[in-house]
Amino acid sequence: MAEADGDKFEVLFVCSGNICRSPLAAALLERELRVLEIEGVVAKSAGTLDLEGRGASHWAKEVAAENGLDLSDHVSRQVNRRMLEEAGVVVAMSKGHAEQLSSILPSVERKMVVLDVPDPYGLEKKAYEAAFGTIRDAMPLIIDELRVKLGH
Repeated sequence: MAEADGDKFEVLFVCSGNICRSPLAAALLERELRVLEIEGVVAKSAGTLDLEGRGASHWAKEVAAENGLDLSDHVSRQVNRRMLEEAGVVVAMSKGHAEQLSSILPSVERKMVVLDVPDPYGLEKKAYEAAFGTIRDAMPLIIDELRVKLGH
């Protein structure tokens, strides 16, 4: 189950364009996993829109850097059925994303966490900071779900 990245358990974060919220969330989870010394897990991200190959947005990169994260190498990708099948936990950034993901793979609902992170795209830096704060506040919930799935 969910071990497509070698023997790694995947957590997949999904937002709209995969240039703001989901890359921030994946980078933050990767850091939390290192801090908590949770091994065998990889955080990935994707978007519901076809914006393949784009870098993270300017403000997302800046907010990430201010929080000790690096999105300079991020490349956006569009979510697909295979990604959803391979992930052990799927984190949707909104109810709308969750509905879109369920339409791609109905069984994804049993392994999905749904957040309510407003889309900062096209807004001022403070919207990105607020989105990051919401994601940061949700990390304990995501880590708890991950521990349940891993049997810890």
